Amino acid sequence: MIDIIAMACLGIVGGVFTGIVPGIHPNTLAALIVSAGHSLLSVFSPEAVAVFIVASAVSHTFLSYVPSVFIGAPESGTALSVLPGHSLLLEGRGHEAVYLTVVGGIGVMVLSAALLPVLIYTIPVLYSHMKVYMGWLLLGIAGTAVLTERGVKRFYGALCFLLAGIMGVVVLKTPLLPSHLLLFPVFTGMFGISTLVFGLNSGASVPRQTLDIKGAGAAKSLAGVVKGFFSGLLVGIMPGVGAAQAGMLTHIMSRGERRGFLISLGGINTVAALFSLVALYVISRPRSGAAIAVQGVLETFGFRELVICVGAGLFAAGVAAIVTLRTSRVFASVIGRINYAKLSWATVVFLVVMAGWMTGAVGVLLLGVSSAIGMLAPLLGVKRSHCMGVLVLPVMMWFFSM
Repeated sequence: MIDIIAMACLGIVGGVFTGIVPGIHPNTLAALIVSAGHSLLSVFSPEAVAVFIVASAVSHTFLSYVPSVFIGAPESGTALSVLPGHSLLLEGRGHEAVYLTVVGGIGVMVLSAALLPVLIYTIPVLYSHMKVYMGWLLLGIAGTAVLTERGVKRFYGALCFLLAGIMGVVVLKTPLLPSHLLLFPVFTGMFGISTLVFGLNSGASVPRQTLDIKGAGAAKSLAGVVKGFFSGLLVGIMPGVGAAQAGMLTHIMSRGERRGFLISLGGINTVAALFSLVALYVISRPRSGAAIAVQGVLETFGFRELVICVGAGLFAAGVAAIVTLRTSRVFASVIGRINYAKLSWATVVFLVVMAGWMTGAVGVLLLGVSSAIGMLAPLLGVKRSHCMGVLVLPVMMWFFSM
């Protein structure tokens, strides 16, 4: 038990690091753990190594919203948070945006743990019935998003979706970059750099941030948690469906309500790690990099291992929530004193350098193209969320056997 607790704490530290530093994904950390598995297993039990992986994955989902909201450096799971998060930041409420994602993460984790016995019996049924209709569901999500626009903007929304989708197909179907680095330049450009550059052109400035929290109210918070729960369930059981696609679904259901959407999005990212473990147990299908890594270090994944990993996830969520809020307070107290234009340009340069260092010339090229597509949406006056076609279209084609 001591080594399990120790590895859970170390996993939280790893998740905090990968969450705060843009471009470093917990799957990279999990892959390193698996590659060093023989050495680690000579010191720690397999359950302790699995706990490290789960704790780092869960804590990462909390901390990753801090750079996403405050400096516009998203990853696939947090990309949509840039939209309402950045608008709240420009109102002096960046800390509140992060707080709302924490509420969603904790709320959905607690709800999911309470319903774990029910999930064990219902997930196999949902998996067997939903996979036939998943392509149509994604098509409906994309179509509904376009129809929320008015007049000629529906055409512009469809255009942005298709351009992003074509890029996604090209990137995901050709071996341009290693799989664990593939989406970093794409989402950094499409939702990060494009947001920063557009903000610079519009003359926006970041005001001093308040630490007061308005919140979303009990009813909207509960609704956000429930939406996050069911959307995260899709991520956990359906192949090819990630937090980005589920986030687009909740974005449509939220109908422009920023606070409730941030609660749902925070819940989706966090609980997806837990649902992928349940899926590994009940249908023997890992649905995340963390679940694949856990499967790699454990000879069997039975009910005992599931309970240990879920307990580690709850422990990591509680600690990571506290760390996230304290880190957010630090960012909020500092960012309002910094010149926004200089900060934005410094962030753009940092992200370009990171893309070049991690992914080379190909990554920088992808960064430029994705930034241009991300800029197109606000220039045409449509929602940047249509750019989630970069993942929705390839996954839709996969379900339609295309």
